[in-house]
Amino acid sequence: YEVELTRTKDIRIPIAVRAGLANALEPDIFLSLHHNGGALARSSVPGTQVYYQHDDDESRRLGGILYEEMFAAALRFPTAWVGNALDGVSTRLNDRGTDFYGIHRRTPNVTSIITEFLWLSNGAEARLLARNDVKDAEAEAIATGIDRWYRSTHAGSGYLSPFVDTFDSGGGGFEGCVDPRL
Repeated sequence: YEVELTRTKDIRIPIAVRAGLANALEPDIFLSLHHNGGALARSSVPGTQVYYQHDDDESRRLGGILYEEMFAAALRFPTAWVGNALDGVSTRLNDRGTDFYGIHRRTPNVTSIITEFLWLSNGAEARLLARNDVKDAEAEAIATGIDRWYRSTHAGSGYLSPFVDTFDSGGGGFEGCVDPRL
């Protein structure tokens, strides 16, 4: 597979620019890879989350497949997990009933997914994410999931109902990012 990265280091590239790159490249899929923050509830399993593009069956299917692969990969590294009611695969809508996430709204002709592998805000999971074997397992899970999406018609699993949530925690932000010289 041919892969293009929109970022290779910690620089600010606004969502509108990333979406513009995705639209210009016309890829089969666009993945936005994240590590979640904010969960306080203890969980017996990893709180992996995947968000798919509303009203796109292939985005939903890819989300379900990636969730299966990423969840299974995380289970290989037992720890003190955290999670919340959104653990699984869903689509987050705004108060107008369209995609909440800008990357989904701005790439209507590109199958797009947002992944949240582990909770960076949980010390135990943050320590896992600092390990190369865990990062390699995450990358392998994503690659395997993409391959399954291309080579099968499997629907995936872990689906939750779409939900409306207009609260923007402002997660991620641009603090510490340095714009590249153009």
